Amino acid sequence: MDYSDLEKLGLNRNEAKVFKALVKNGSSISSELVKITGFHRNIVYDNLDKLVERGLVAYIIEEGKRKYSVSPPESILGMLEKEQKELESKKGIAKRLMPEIEAELKKSKRVQTAALYRGVNGLKAVLHDVLDSGGYCCMGVSNASVSLLGVDFWNSFIMQVDKRGVKEKLLLNHDFDTSLLPIAKAKLTEVRFLPEQFNMITEIMIYGENVAVMVYTDPPIATVIQDVDATRSFIKYFDYLWSLSSRQQKSERRP
Repeated sequence: MDYSDLEKLGLNRNEAKVFKALVKNGSSISSELVKITGFHRNIVYDNLDKLVERGLVAYIIEEGKRKYSVSPPESILGMLEKEQKELESKKGIAKRLMPEIEAELKKSKRVQTAALYRGVNGLKAVLHDVLDSGGYCCMGVSNASVSLLGVDFWNSFIMQVDKRGVKEKLLLNHDFDTSLLPIAKAKLTEVRFLPEQFNMITEIMIYGENVAVMVYTDPPIATVIQDVDATRSFIKYFDYLWSLSSRQQKSERRP
């Protein structure tokens, strides 16, 4: 009888060792099991109590001392049947709790949060989150963002967009200098130009359940709002501006 077999039945290593000692030694008092196992008496007492609770061990009182013996082998099946009933009961509780937990999770997802990022590294951290989202919309793309973060950074960003298959829809300010960057190079990128009267001094990115407002001042700052309703509202505004915008810059349009 290996300890591993007893452990597979649900006994821990100490329970298995005490049980095996009792099987080999026959009816025993606790002090005898202490000598056989080498355990401290408290460990032997604790594990005997556990084995009694499992129904694998019984005891009688002789001369004021407990004398332990192994229950009939059928008790092992009895223990497993008891555990099976307890498991079914736990499954029932789990099924009852699952809808409650799901409802609470949905509530927690609707909690509004806001975070403020300062400096170039702060903006780059936000943009890395945007990449990880798998898709985003951005309105007000300006020359200021290129000047501040640099052509090399944006070229790398565009390469990552293409490599990761990130879907992006970009609304560029009407005066954006397209010679600076291959802005529409990525396969899943759509680009339009805002009408001049809608030129923006901030850049607004919408991704997941987040809205990031980027202000390219010195130092630059970004405010990220996580809120489902705010995100939906900004998407509606983006779609409205998208419908008013052109695929070509004003200077490129043919008369």
